[in-house]
Amino acid sequence: MKLALIFSLNVERTFCLCYIINNYELGVDDLFATMTLPLQNKRLFIFERNLVYLEKSIESNAGPFVKWAGGKSRLVKTILNKVSLHLNLKEIEHYVEPFVGGGAMFFYLANHYRFQSMTIMDINLDLINTYRAIKENPLLLIRHMETLQNTYNNLPTLKEKESFYYEIRERYNQYSNKEALYEWTDHCRAAQFIFLNKSGFNGLYRVNKSGGFNVPFGKKVKINIFDEKNILRVNEVLQRTNIVHGDFRRTLEFVRNNTFIYFDPPYRPITSSSSFTAYAKGGFNDEEQISLAQLCLQLYILGARFALSNSDPHNTDPTDMFFDDLYKGFHIYRIHASRQIAAESSSRNSVSEILVVG
Repeated sequence: MKLALIFSLNVERTFCLCYIINNYELGVDDLFATMTLPLQNKRLFIFERNLVYLEKSIESNAGPFVKWAGGKSRLVKTILNKVSLHLNLKEIEHYVEPFVGGGAMFFYLANHYRFQSMTIMDINLDLINTYRAIKENPLLLIRHMETLQNTYNNLPTLKEKESFYYEIRERYNQYSNKEALYEWTDHCRAAQFIFLNKSGFNGLYRVNKSGGFNVPFGKKVKINIFDEKNILRVNEVLQRTNIVHGDFRRTLEFVRNNTFIYFDPPYRPITSSSSFTAYAKGGFNDEEQISLAQLCLQLYILGARFALSNSDPHNTDPTDMFFDDLYKGFHIYRIHASRQIAAESSSRNSVSEILVVG
């Protein structure tokens, strides 16, 4: 069968689309099929019974697609400047990030270094589902996000937008097939995840003790929940990334020679109102912080190198030596940061954070 091709290039969009017309039958019965061909600088997706080529973008770098408490976008270079005093990242072959969150550190390193392997992990199953959705079929995810965004923006009153937000939140929390996410990817749920993150209050992701997302409405008149070009660039990076659901203890499974691990766990609260540890049911208490420190020591003994960020207790109590004692023997730095997520703008002041390098 002869295939008719249409090829178009849009410089501003930084990617190319090539559709095979005449509805060429590939034996695909749903919208979720996706594949990659070994073509230089291109990926091939099956989308709505069409073949779609996405040419690799070379003009911009991939970056975070969700807002995440404790995100490291403003601190990446400061952290890596300290890390570079103790190791050469150009000699690192394997990168692991067990608390990937929004992925600011991961994307920066992926954009600037060519590791033999990269592994990102998180205990938040819905976050991992979203990374997988972008990796497997970004076009399908974009279509679902466009539907949510357009529906919201086209509602005439803020009250109607609020009702729509809570309708999506209720649908998200009443999801009856979450166990299936261990085995397969739900693009519609991934779109809801991003929608709630971008239209909820202050970009928080917070769950209650039952695991239900409980962030209130963000009162935004108009939302822009995704950057299409960035989603496609993230897809490029994720093609060479292992995406794992699990807690930090699984890090040992991915350690090889010349491995560097960056830990960015939920921060130990320094005030009663600064706790943002409830990203997953169960939270992250001092016992978990101690277990993480023990893992870091074990990894170091095995020959892996690591860096770890956390809150600095000295911001409120100069006598609190929790992390100084916990990571005694490793290099401990205090770096200044501006809080990215806070209930009130007046509390977004500069504080110091702990950086441990081993």
